[in-house]
Amino acid sequence: MIFRRTAMIAAIIISTITLIGASRIITHAESSNEPHYYKYYTSVIVMPGDTLPSIAEAYGDNYDSLEAHVSEIMFSNHLSDPVVYPGTSLIVPYYSSEFVN
Repeated sequence: MIFRRTAMIAAIIISTITLIGASRIITHAESSNEPHYYKYYTSVIVMPGDTLPSIAEAYGDNYDSLEAHVSEIMFSNHLSDPVVYPGTSLIVPYYSSEFVN
């Protein structure tokens, strides 16, 4: 009789803890309205009149600043000088909320 009562109390406690944990997970998932962004890379051919800031501006909606995106483009392409020339191929990182397989 004591074993049965102890087992029932333990089951109730475990069920309660499980339900509380599950409700916290569901609440967190429902309250997170911020979209998730995925990082991608694209190849861009520099056209006459293009600059690193103009290219960064075209692909950089989700960066803290234009300068941060220009720096990342320079890093990705091993550039020490921000001057780019027409015909140069650049790898440009960007973020998107769409997941692409």
